[in-house]
Amino acid sequence: MKIETDGIDPNVESEGDKVHRLVRATLGALPMFSGTAVELFSSLIEPPLERRKLEWMLQVTEVLNDLQDRFDVEITDLASNQKFISSLLHASQIAIKNHQDEKLEALKTAILNSARNESPSADQEFIFLNMVDSFSVSHLKILESTVMGFAWSPRTSIAGHGVRLEFSRILLTEFPEMKDSADLVFQIVTDLEARKMLRTFKIQNIQELPNNDISVMGVSEWGQLFSFKPAKSHRLDKDSGSKYVTLPTELGISFLNFIMCSE
Repeated sequence: MKIETDGIDPNVESEGDKVHRLVRATLGALPMFSGTAVELFSSLIEPPLERRKLEWMLQVTEVLNDLQDRFDVEITDLASNQKFISSLLHASQIAIKNHQDEKLEALKTAILNSARNESPSADQEFIFLNMVDSFSVSHLKILESTVMGFAWSPRTSIAGHGVRLEFSRILLTEFPEMKDSADLVFQIVTDLEARKMLRTFKIQNIQELPNNDISVMGVSEWGQLFSFKPAKSHRLDKDSGSKYVTLPTELGISFLNFIMCSE
């Protein structure tokens, strides 16, 4: 049974509306707040908040209808799925606070995957949704850019700058819109590594493949051998000095799958 969106009334007062009404009454009663101040509060907060609530409600409805059409999941069965309900409520709280399409799309995909049980545990869903909340859109873009590996050679001496800083410098050429935000990009890379989302390993050997492709080989921090064709490369020359590959950790891949993959 699909959910119908016709006739939804955004004017029905919720708890949030009651709080807003109480704040308005309180502001109006205080001598230092004029009627103009109260009206300013209403014009800045009330219309955008109500619009966001309604828009998110309609988007979630589309997700649930899509879930039924594409994956043969009965919407009525989700009412008794406590894990899904918790994720839906958590994602909705985050969505109301955000306006960026990329984060809203990530939250919708997360809801879809939660309903399909495409995440390992409730704990992981909780952690991943908090990451969507705390990460910027640039965090998501940079992490996604390393999927399947980003192989690179330093632009300057690693000894003088460090691997993390050199990779940040490489990213400035990958994202032109961030070219004047070197400190921000470095902070994002630092955040992703601190949250165990991203890792960089030294390449020990490069093998040339047909069509000018390459395969990189090395050893991970766990002592495991790796050999694969990186999806991206920058200034990489098999005859150059130090060479590195940056890629998401297993946790980072799980996170990206949860917020970006719904097939």
